[in-house]
Amino acid sequence: MSSVVVKSISKKGRRDICSVEFDNGEKFDFAIDLVAKYKLSKGKKLDTNLLTDILKEQRIIEAKNIALNFVSYKQRTKFEVEQKLKQKHYTESEIQKAIEFLEDFGYLDDKKFAKDYLQFALKQKKYSLLRIKNNLFQKGLSKDVIDEVLRDLQVDSQEFENAMNLALKKFQQLVRMNKDNPVQKVAQYLYSKGFSWEMINKVVEELPGNEEYDN
Repeated sequence: MSSVVVKSISKKGRRDICSVEFDNGEKFDFAIDLVAKYKLSKGKKLDTNLLTDILKEQRIIEAKNIALNFVSYKQRTKFEVEQKLKQKHYTESEIQKAIEFLEDFGYLDDKKFAKDYLQFALKQKKYSLLRIKNNLFQKGLSKDVIDEVLRDLQVDSQEFENAMNLALKKFQQLVRMNKDNPVQKVAQYLYSKGFSWEMINKVVEELPGNEEYDN
């Protein structure tokens, strides 16, 4: 069985990384934890199978660190983390271990992401539920998770308020401009914003001149 011998070990900058050089000229960066775990020191002999295992562990550590940094400054979904690591050419197994690491420590939670985004998008951005659903789908959330969050939060009243505020603002603008069929135009405007026809019908019933509206 072939083997290599540690020629030198040096710490790299302020990071918890050591540069390990072997007698065959190869040099690798290892986490200090791995150096301690395998008792790597100058003159230590390793068989190449063990070195391969250490390199695999180092890859997983690096994937975890990249994933942790990715979620540290902005809330992410599992899908977004997976895509980030795929761009870095990590394997499915390495990605899965990084995902499990984030989930175990509470850094990754798709249901919490959906709840937080839904509340923000409804109350701050004033989006329609359809637009919110589409955005969550694009972020890789499953239909089951989205539907569960919608049931839990009971958001119909907030969506109605958003639609009504948009409708009144648009209606007043159209009236000032002396536009024909302002209620009909408001309905079309709300539809372009992603509101369902069911919600649009509820809103236009509250507008003055709604008798002109043909749904």
